[in-house]
Amino acid sequence: MLGTIFIQEEDEAFKKAGSFIYDKNCENVYNFLVRIFSLKKSFTDNISGVILLLNGKEKLVVNSNLIKNYVIPISRYIYNLRHEAIFDNRNYFFLNELIENNFELSSLLKALPKHIQKLVLSFQKALTIMEYRAFESVKNDNIGKRRKVRRNYNVYCYNIKITESPDYEDRYYVKPFTDLVDVIFCYKSLGDIMIEYDKRRYLKEVAVSEFDEIVDHRLEIFRYLAENFCPDVLSLLSTEKIKKLAYLSTFCSLKVTRLMPFLLDDRVQEFYQDAPNTNIYLDHEIYGRCRSNIALSKKELEVFLTHIKMDTGNFISFSSPSLKTDYITKMFKVRVSIDAPPVAIDGISIDVRKYRKKAFTIPELIKLGTLSAEAAAFLFIAAFFRLNILISGEPGSGKTTLLNAIDIMLPKIYRKIYIEDVVESIKQLDKGYHQLRLRVGSLERSQYSRSSKIDETIKILHRKPDYVIMGELQHREHVIAAFQAMNAGIKCIQTTHALNLEQLVLRFVKIFDIPMTLLSSIDVIVFMKRDLLRKDKKKVTFIYEKSKSGSCGNPLTMFSLVYARNKDDILKRVTPLEKSTTINKLSLENKIPMHKIILLIEKVKEIFKAYSADDYIKSHKLILRKIGELINENFQFSRVY
Repeated sequence: MLGTIFIQEEDEAFKKAGSFIYDKNCENVYNFLVRIFSLKKSFTDNISGVILLLNGKEKLVVNSNLIKNYVIPISRYIYNLRHEAIFDNRNYFFLNELIENNFELSSLLKALPKHIQKLVLSFQKALTIMEYRAFESVKNDNIGKRRKVRRNYNVYCYNIKITESPDYEDRYYVKPFTDLVDVIFCYKSLGDIMIEYDKRRYLKEVAVSEFDEIVDHRLEIFRYLAENFCPDVLSLLSTEKIKKLAYLSTFCSLKVTRLMPFLLDDRVQEFYQDAPNTNIYLDHEIYGRCRSNIALSKKELEVFLTHIKMDTGNFISFSSPSLKTDYITKMFKVRVSIDAPPVAIDGISIDVRKYRKKAFTIPELIKLGTLSAEAAAFLFIAAFFRLNILISGEPGSGKTTLLNAIDIMLPKIYRKIYIEDVVESIKQLDKGYHQLRLRVGSLERSQYSRSSKIDETIKILHRKPDYVIMGELQHREHVIAAFQAMNAGIKCIQTTHALNLEQLVLRFVKIFDIPMTLLSSIDVIVFMKRDLLRKDKKKVTFIYEKSKSGSCGNPLTMFSLVYARNKDDILKRVTPLEKSTTINKLSLENKIPMHKIILLIEKVKEIFKAYSADDYIKSHKLILRKIGELINENFQFSRVY
């Protein structure tokens, strides 16, 4: 029999605790309640009512006095029995005997402690007929109004449901993978037991372990702990659901149960919490800005800070209340920005940017409407021939995403050196690429840093890079480092913040005091924006190239427009490729006729359009192979792919 259990505390409304499977031929209701209540470490004495909704047809109101005087005390005893069964074989065998008897304590009366014997006997005398009523609606503040469900999917041990909202933000609801009350009650207990078990057996090892290592270790010991603590729950679950319970219990032991769904969901691009006890909101890959049902407490935020400190070595203090760092595990890769008092007035705030486990490919970005196939081909050829490229846009507009998509398309023979304050690049060493990644101090930690972008730029002069990925140019020092590299003959690709050419020039020339003549070091500038009101779509808006007739007296004339979005929101070419200064430069520097380079761009465009973005690995490898064949057949180069 399927049912739903509702619990009421004091004068509050009944709240849904979960669903259950009940066989009235095998166990009575009170023994059933003893069993499920014994899965939870502690229950408040303020329970004033329990309602069981059976098959959605009838409602069973359980005597509240018997709940307080019998079910709760005996459940506490059995919880302790479950707990000790992990460490004591005698208790383990007694627990299994109890389970076999469907928690009918009267059949095992002699084996029980005297105070529990008295409770059982007094219960038998006080037992009254339970009250069945016709189904009535049960107030439950978790249900609320029904909303249209946009999408429902699973992430590890969580269920994610996205629903329509009457306001501008869709709702992002997080729940455990099941609402089975047995699981809801036991996973927290298992998390606490994992902590205690490690304190007794593995304290030294866990004390020096990182997040990944602790997760792996606790997943390994889960089966032993669960088989001793709650074999009755495992018998209700499939192998797949037992694995999900293992993850849920492990996350609970690390005090990150409510944070993990946002870290694990690949469709979440970035999430934020402005202060403790305020709802997390996020940018979803498909549905844009959404508001979640999770509000982390101050304690939960501090636990997250502790994990970051233990795993990265970065920390927050009163004198240094802001932090930006990358946090990389086997399960997620994120960039974390945290502000704490006194700079954060309302308490700790977090901004966590997610990086896909697998970078976006250029065909995927074309499919998403970020840029056109021809513009993508133009940028790829510019990068293939190692031009100096600057990708600019507002925060969160997809600059690094586009940079990484270009980066993973570059030939394996290139020696690429990365200089980043936060690691946003894609590791490619295991795929046979030549890649040296350097991390310098971030703006928030500059006083503790041993190295800067300028320092590393000077050093790379003797490291013979083929292409340098400078990462994000955040402030004047970063911009100077980039121009210093480009004017030393080093080929660079980097990102910065500005919405259009005018803003970029003003920022570099007026704010950072960069001489106008240095701007001519940049060959191609890409501008991007985020369309926040249209599901936060990321788009390339303009692509500029160095102008042939530009004047240093007016820096805005130093660059001419090649691609621009029209009124139909399509990125179109506005300058014929035959007149492109970029194509002309590539022709002169590489001794290739212009018409051959233009033909190459056309063929690369067709390759991008031909291959589906749905199969990441297959399409990416096919594209690289096709482009490699195209280049190797048409140009007298050494083999590059």
